[in-house]
Amino acid sequence: MCKKINLLFFILLLCGLSGCSRAAAAPEQGQHRMTDISSAEAEILSMTGSIQETETLMGDRIILTDEEIFARHAESVPPGSYASLDTVIRNRDRIFFQISYSEEMAQYTYRNQLYVRSLGKDEDTLLYDTSDAYCLNGICANDMYLYWVEYVSSPKSDGAGVSVSFKVMQCQLDNGNISCIAERNGDDYYDMSLQVSDRFLTWYDVHIQDPEPTVELVVFDIEKQRFQERTAVEGDIQGLTVALYNSYMGITENGITYFMKDDREQLYIRRENLDTGATDTILLGETKPYDKIAACFSDSRYIGWYTDYGDRGDYYFYDTDSEKLYLWNAKKDGMYIFSNYFCGGKLYFNNTANHYVYVWDLPTGQVRCQNFGEDAYWIRSYGDGNLLYLGTSSIDTAGCCALHGGD
Repeated sequence: MCKKINLLFFILLLCGLSGCSRAAAAPEQGQHRMTDISSAEAEILSMTGSIQETETLMGDRIILTDEEIFARHAESVPPGSYASLDTVIRNRDRIFFQISYSEEMAQYTYRNQLYVRSLGKDEDTLLYDTSDAYCLNGICANDMYLYWVEYVSSPKSDGAGVSVSFKVMQCQLDNGNISCIAERNGDDYYDMSLQVSDRFLTWYDVHIQDPEPTVELVVFDIEKQRFQERTAVEGDIQGLTVALYNSYMGITENGITYFMKDDREQLYIRRENLDTGATDTILLGETKPYDKIAACFSDSRYIGWYTDYGDRGDYYFYDTDSEKLYLWNAKKDGMYIFSNYFCGGKLYFNNTANHYVYVWDLPTGQVRCQNFGEDAYWIRSYGDGNLLYLGTSSIDTAGCCALHGGD
């Protein structure tokens, strides 16, 4: 059963004002906390009456057009082929974009290029040009490095078909050096979805096995240029394994968030601090009621998850300070969410019903919104998880726009 909570009570309850005491301290260096919320009663949240329209959420908007980019870089496309302006991403002071080349009616590309452009300038530099890979995916960047996954095929030694490998590539932006930091055989693994922060690069290794795939967490320490050794949490529940509901393992405040399940098919969410090794784990209960789970998220205070997409999603927020569970139903507030991001105690999302972007500050209950327009867009992070932008696309354009917290 759920009960409704009004805005004033919600603000006081979540201790948005300074000086409020905390119910429980966050785990420190190497500490591990387990909390059972499977019987917790969720209190209903609503945005009604707390939404304010503003003009301060959006920063500079950058739009690249097919006509401009192809005139510069794709003038000599042979007959029967075409070029595509694919991914456009950014970091603090640069944008990166991909041009792919394909033959008409072909499933894959035969050439891929990555370019960089400094913000405020009108000059592009070619970073990478390959005809070996039939696809580049998962492109992401911080201020020091650009990363992507490269799909490469080669004939099998017995001549029976082709083998596919997935290569995680790294480009050092200050000198252009490019290296492969990891490689997986496509016969044994699914492809990876990369996420990057200032310090870490993460992905799930999904090993193809019967009766079901096994999942491992991969964390690359960018500063040390080596992979973290994954060790078992001391005193952890026996048989606890990673459960995959979403292909991305986001990084916020140097912490990752992921689902786990035990031998009894009970579902957990764990936040792990990659600097200290401390973990904060909540037990949701049996997996069956959570068949429609879409993803989980967290910051240093909240651990949450949501079910389904669009206007069907329920968003749950567990406040580790007050040890309270909250529930928000997007449909009841007239929201149809296409993309979302959670960090710094704020839920960022877009409402495709009215083309507005919203920022909901949970500790204060304040909601701010701004009309963005008709383009399809995704909310993405670069470097530190608190630095966000909108990735945009239309039929013949692609671009990005800085997104602020509205403070």
